[in-house]
Amino acid sequence: MLKSAVCLILGFLSGYLVCQWITVQLPFYLPEFMMHLVLNPLKSFFSMLLFTAGFMLNAYLLKEAWRLTIGILLKNEGNVLETAINYCVFIQFYILFQIGFWQTLMLAGFTVIYGLATINRKRYSLKNAY
Repeated sequence: MLKSAVCLILGFLSGYLVCQWITVQLPFYLPEFMMHLVLNPLKSFFSMLLFTAGFMLNAYLLKEAWRLTIGILLKNEGNVLETAINYCVFIQFYILFQIGFWQTLMLAGFTVIYGLATINRKRYSLKNAY
């Protein structure tokens, strides 16, 4: 449970810093955006590292939420509080959407894709639950 809480906090902090450090001006002009990244290489590098860490942490929370939900619903085992902490990742995304919509949209997209690609489907499938 502590690991999930730490992942939730670190995932939020990394997403928040990405939203603050990578600015998206509307209307969006790619040359201006690339110029901003090139002129601030250190901030851009750390933003990319935080983005990667953020979507990996959030994907872990989504996978754990799925695993614990299957355990609670079908096998009657698991911790409801830990499951609730893992589902708080959706509240985290809502808050981050208020801070930076486009940055959070990319973060959420990468999180879902990475989470679905790395889940162990045979182990956590509904067919094998009984």
